[in-house]
Amino acid sequence: MKEKEYYKRIDYYREQINAIDKILSGLLSLRFMMVEEIASHKKKLKIRITDKKRESEVIDSIRKELQKASKLKNYPNKKIQKLIINVFKDIIKHSKKIQSA
Repeated sequence: MKEKEYYKRIDYYREQINAIDKILSGLLSLRFMMVEEIASHKKKLKIRITDKKRESEVIDSIRKELQKASKLKNYPNKKIQKLIINVFKDIIKHSKKIQSA
């Protein structure tokens, strides 16, 4: 493959990533809106923000989905699965910050 073709492919993949980023930002916005609603109800009920059981359920659910996808498509591999789990742990951390505000 010629150098020019590599640059074209890089541009193509970057365009795909940009489109995915738009979708992700929209979904994260929706998720955080739901987090704000939950925070409002928790405050009225005077219950704790941190719910370790719920956090474990979320992470376990994501882990199972990733493993299922990996069996069907042979991707994501273990390294990528771990990175995705870490992203969701960060999402949970930021969700708790939103609820604390």
